[in-house]
Amino acid sequence: MTHRIPSALVLVGCLLTLAVGAQAQQASSEDIDRLLQRSGIEHFLDALPQQVGEGLAAAIAEDPDGTALLADSVQSLQESANTTFAPGQLAPVIRQVLERRIDADVAREVLAWLDSPLGTRLTRLENVASSPDYPRQLEAFMRALPNNPPAGERLELLQALDRAANITESGIEVVLHMQLALVVAVVETLPEQQRPTVPELLQSLESERPAIEQMLKQVSLSSLLFTYRDVSDADLQQYIAFLGSPAGKLFQSSLVEGLDLALIQAVRRWGNEVGRTLKAATLRQST
Repeated sequence: MTHRIPSALVLVGCLLTLAVGAQAQQASSEDIDRLLQRSGIEHFLDALPQQVGEGLAAAIAEDPDGTALLADSVQSLQESANTTFAPGQLAPVIRQVLERRIDADVAREVLAWLDSPLGTRLTRLENVASSPDYPRQLEAFMRALPNNPPAGERLELLQALDRAANITESGIEVVLHMQLALVVAVVETLPEQQRPTVPELLQSLESERPAIEQMLKQVSLSSLLFTYRDVSDADLQQYIAFLGSPAGKLFQSSLVEGLDLALIQAVRRWGNEVGRTLKAATLRQST
């Protein structure tokens, strides 16, 4: 069984990620609230259901033969995405990870950065990546880019930011999770003796990792060029330095872990919903 990677899922995977001592005192509930708010993750979660629904619609449009059974159920699946990926479903999972991993000292250091003029400005720019108009604006920016290409030093700096923020690496996992949810849903419609096992599906999807990585690296670089187009090299270097600090690394990895866990749970629920929809569509076709 082969699976084509819809480009819409790759973009969603990229955006998704552009958004994350033994005796140390635990961070207060108020500090965790501020971290969630100041980091922009809440803003991202608000926009996620629509992005997932639009990604599904785009995937169906790209591959009408492979998703024919879903074509008549786009609206109901988008409604289920609104419920499954609602902030109220995902935020508590992320919060639990932050509460477990972030102590008071780390919270203070991270909040000092997020509350700084530069940290506030960068978060505001990153929040724009969750807006409905972002894909259209990004496309227009990339069309005009050949007329004003970035310097090699700028590209190297943005690639360093990609590595520091784990944008491409995290995006790969997001895309694989979403692919697995859709593939498992389709497999559920097959006769039991024809269904591949989950390990077999995972092995098949893992074989696509190099292709996903190649696509995401380019999408990530394009997104970073656009998002930080008005940010100076010096300011980006400060951002990379924060992400590379012990507190920055811990906070970033905690956000990624929390979002990853929340999405794993969500895509499994949504995959079940897609599977039920496919079964119903199969029954309708057979009658």
